[in-house]
Amino acid sequence: MGDYVNPYGRIIRPVNCIMAGLAVFLGAKIASENFLTQPVLPILLAIIATFLICGAGNVINDYFDFEIDKINNPDRPIPAGKISLKSAYLYACVLFLTGNLLSFFINYMAFFIAILNSIMLFLYAWKLKKAGFVGNLVVSYLVASPFLFGGAAVGHVFVTLILVFCAGFANVGREIIKDIEDFEGDKAFAKTVPTLIGFKSSGLLALLFVLFAILLSPLPYV
Repeated sequence: MGDYVNPYGRIIRPVNCIMAGLAVFLGAKIASENFLTQPVLPILLAIIATFLICGAGNVINDYFDFEIDKINNPDRPIPAGKISLKSAYLYACVLFLTGNLLSFFINYMAFFIAILNSIMLFLYAWKLKKAGFVGNLVVSYLVASPFLFGGAAVGHVFVTLILVFCAGFANVGREIIKDIEDFEGDKAFAKTVPTLIGFKSSGLLALLFVLFAILLSPLPYV
């Protein structure tokens, strides 16, 4: 399928970006006192900015993971030779800058979150992904933060925090499971949780975080 998809479209992982945009919409809807009367433009800008910044994070991640992806994901655009390293880096920069520029026109809180997330996405791909559990926590915040961004777009961040914790805990479990799957490629480049504590302990830790998310899940209804 990858041969028939534009590599610049594929490398941003558009499905992930769409899901992040949907989380922004849900965060805005939940945080709004009256969603039907809420101005549309800030929410629309937040969704587009999130799509672009999420895409930039995926591109810069592939840029720094070039050597690992030659082992774990050789069909991705960079190791497959569809996009050069220089082009990928410039593409990520353009996406980051455009997303942050759009967030500036929402409000100061949204702009701050956009800049913070952009920095964290870059640092995660560059260094923190190899920092084991710390990297798992960082990327889990980033996955959960679109709910927060949606709340910021409508001026009510606090209401979305429980969604951030639910999504964050669930994603920590997911990240550890992904590290187990990528053990062979990671062991020479990164100190992930499985390379440090083994498969069984990593699986139990992942299960623990997923259970935390499940226990928190009734709270939004309450």
